[in-house]
Amino acid sequence: MDGLAIERQREDCENLARFRHWEVVETYVDQSISASDKTKKRPA
Repeated sequence: MDGLAIERQREDCENLARFRHWEVVETYVDQSISASDKTKKRPA
């Protein structure tokens, strides 16, 4: 996955928050760690 996909996801989340009048106070980016890959140990 490239950085553009991550940036697009961040923008989508920020747009949704703006639509719902929510304030985004912090953004956390977890690059290159898939939630669907059960064989990899993810940091807690």
